[in-house]
Amino acid sequence: MVGAIIAAIVIVLLIVIVVTGYKKAPPDTAYIISGLRKKVIIGKASVKIPFLERLDKLSLKLIAIDVKTSNAVPTADYINIQVDAAVNIKISSEKEKLSLAAENFLNQNTPYIAGIAREVLEGNVREIVGKMALEEMVSDRQKFAFLVKENAEPDLAAMGLDIISFNVQNFVDGNGVIENLGVDNIVKIQKNAAISRAESEKEIAKAQANAKREANEAEVNAASEIAKKQNELAIRKAELKREADIKQAEADAAYTIQEEEQRKTVEITTANANIAKQEKEILLKQREAEVMEQALDEYDFVAENTPLMVEAVPVGMDGIMIIVTKVSGRDIGTETDGISQSHDLRRWKKKPLDTVEHKDAENGDILIYSFPTLDDVIDVSLRLYENWRGDSGLYKNQGKYFLVLQGDTYTAEESSEDLEMILKEYGQKHISTPLAKYYLLEHGETIIGDKAVKALAKTFAE
Repeated sequence: MVGAIIAAIVIVLLIVIVVTGYKKAPPDTAYIISGLRKKVIIGKASVKIPFLERLDKLSLKLIAIDVKTSNAVPTADYINIQVDAAVNIKISSEKEKLSLAAENFLNQNTPYIAGIAREVLEGNVREIVGKMALEEMVSDRQKFAFLVKENAEPDLAAMGLDIISFNVQNFVDGNGVIENLGVDNIVKIQKNAAISRAESEKEIAKAQANAKREANEAEVNAASEIAKKQNELAIRKAELKREADIKQAEADAAYTIQEEEQRKTVEITTANANIAKQEKEILLKQREAEVMEQALDEYDFVAENTPLMVEAVPVGMDGIMIIVTKVSGRDIGTETDGISQSHDLRRWKKKPLDTVEHKDAENGDILIYSFPTLDDVIDVSLRLYENWRGDSGLYKNQGKYFLVLQGDTYTAEESSEDLEMILKEYGQKHISTPLAKYYLLEHGETIIGDKAVKALAKTFAE
């Protein structure tokens, strides 16, 4: 029981010690615990035993010091000057230096520490000034600051202090030596600047002269080149004109030859046409005589000294029926003598023979092809459109489509043989005469009466 009470008392004492002696140091302050033990804590926590240990604080913050020499100090070249510098120091965080600082500055305020350090730094500044010439110090302040810092660091380290920075603010002399150094430098700089300007102007003048000379040379070369090119151009123009004159003469001669050949061709074609016409008239008279002879033999039809009217009636697409009618008086009737025909025979449109022949001469060549479907007509129209320039019509009769091409108009790339080869790929050719066309007009259904090929090609072209 007594042991438990003692243990409880010990635990309570430990709790009290921990609660009352717990200390936590910030990063910019060193806590120094002394007594039963010696311990330094920076930015950490520890426990101080009450009554047996004590706690002291030492600031680790920067201390700014303005170091000025109170009196003029002679330089190595015996010129009296005063130095003004800004220095930052602090108590070192190193263990050994911190122990020295605790011995020297524990519980001392910042001005006290700054005063001690200022005296040390001022002595070192005086020492370095006496070793350097004025011009060297003024021209190389960084070197002067480095030498002072290097010379003062061992003295301050012995007190537990570190030099963080040393910057020279100003050098002052009472005799205007530094100002005269500046004047001398200004004069040197001005002199060097004047020399540099003169050199630059000389170089500019040389460059301008060279540029002018090169420009003149380039101008002369350009003028020579232009004259050379103009001469070559004139020669080339003369050559081209001579070639053009030769070709023009050749073209004129060729045109004359071609014109003569065309004239001969026209004369031959005209002569052939006249011969064909005469042969056709002879054949027609022969056929007329044969028909009249057949009418006389079979029907005892006599036509001597009697006006006649001849009719050609289409019978289907590939045949016609010729009707010869005697004409009484001046009226052209429809009664027939010698050739009987049923009263219910369909009456056809009658045209005199000479009118039909005249129409044939005007219409020129006729091609009639039949096609089983309209798609075939469209396909052939798409192929003919670029090369066919004549008239065309589309008709429907007895379930077939009939394409009538009239005229003798082809392009230079296509001939009538090429045209018919295309047509035969899709359809069947029929007797191609004006009478066959009139048969389609009379008995068939007109789908497109004029320019059928062009209309179908433009409508269905992709």
